[in-house]
Amino acid sequence: MSKELEFEKELHALYEVKLPVSASRIQSITKLAIKNTKGYKNVVFAIEKFIQKCPDELKLGAMYVVDSIARTAAKSSSSDVKAYVSRFAEKIESMLSNVVYAPEKDKDKIRKLLGVWKKSKLFDEELLKKLEKEFLPKGMLS
Repeated sequence: MSKELEFEKELHALYEVKLPVSASRIQSITKLAIKNTKGYKNVVFAIEKFIQKCPDELKLGAMYVVDSIARTAAKSSSSDVKAYVSRFAEKIESMLSNVVYAPEKDKDKIRKLLGVWKKSKLFDEELLKKLEKEFLPKGMLS
């Protein structure tokens, strides 16, 4: 089985898991993504599509997958692996536009995740502030 198919199979296995998504499951998906650096565009695309189509309850878990892959890539000394960070940065707006459908209890966790990204400078702080205001405004009812 190709690395890309193996990654997609593992990602789509999230449909079968009991929530919340476990850290070990996220680590497993991250390892497959990092092994498939040559297909990083396809991996990011698969995650983007997953976030668009998955049930609302899985959107937080999918964002944790993004976080895990991006932070692992950012720590890497390999420029090939670091390509994940820039690709996620290009697609983060599309991904966040779909988390508006996440349950309200998950939105606070997604806001915290954005805070971690801002603090660590993983993604552009101004972009994250704009996206948070646009897609995750506080006090809004779902």
